[in-house]
Amino acid sequence: MSLINTFIQNAVDKLPLGGKVALKIIPNQVPCVVLEHILNKVFVIELKEDEFDFLTDKWLELTVSDLESSWFISHQNIQGQSSLIVKPHGRSDVVFKGDFNSFVLMASQKADPDTLFFNRKLLLKGDTELGLEIKSLLENLDRETLPKMGINLLNWHSDQILLFSNNK
Repeated sequence: MSLINTFIQNAVDKLPLGGKVALKIIPNQVPCVVLEHILNKVFVIELKEDEFDFLTDKWLELTVSDLESSWFISHQNIQGQSSLIVKPHGRSDVVFKGDFNSFVLMASQKADPDTLFFNRKLLLKGDTELGLEIKSLLENLDRETLPKMGINLLNWHSDQILLFSNNK
């Protein structure tokens, strides 16, 4: 393996560890605000079309195991303004749990969520019906709504995950 490939593989392997350290240092509210902003940008069309109404008064706990972090996500509609909200703590109706790279593969659509669940890379606990509604929304996400740079970074990272997981 070339030096550059070794460097890239180490960077991909160590990214979750770096994220874990960063999340321990920064205040809990910072990643919540960032994640909330990203989710509301990514799902702007779905929010306008009231596709998240099923999540009103319900909570998704998104747990990234190797980051040792969880976020609690819900939907609110205040005076006709539909948005997703993210909190650092709370109760959950459904839990999606997996490692960072599994979520990257799912977000990039390089891995089928059902396959990830079947292979126990992603776990679903709690209200299964609610979880399936969320999974369906994620599967049907039009990635063209994402910023081009975000798509490119997601694709590159998922390609590296797949490349190096095949070489192990």
